[in-house]
Amino acid sequence: MSAPIKREDIRKGDRVRLSFEFTAESDYMQAADNSDDSYELIERPVVLPTIPDAYRAQNGSLWELRGETEDTVQHWRADGAFMLHSDARGFAPFTRLRPEAEVVVEVLSAVNAFEPIYKLAEQYGVTL
Repeated sequence: MSAPIKREDIRKGDRVRLSFEFTAESDYMQAADNSDDSYELIERPVVLPTIPDAYRAQNGSLWELRGETEDTVQHWRADGAFMLHSDARGFAPFTRLRPEAEVVVEVLSAVNAFEPIYKLAEQYGVTL
């Protein structure tokens, strides 16, 4: 991956190539005052979830992040297969799939607090 990137879009941990551009004022290539820097994103680190739960990968596949046990480190399971973090990186980003009961409690609490229904519909992607 190598693409132009604006300076303000660079994040901590990104590998970036800085190109210094200038206009030569003579044949011996002396830098002029109208120089400009350009940045190229080489690699952006992948941030993986750390909370054991069910997740949907970028490609739509379902993954489960398992917690550590006495004999197993934290790992992923996809289609019943054991996966390490290094395997999961290629499928990021992941979206946590929240349990229905958790969402119901949240919605009912908002209804009890007299939240406007249009705000709830917008927050949960529901068309009224």
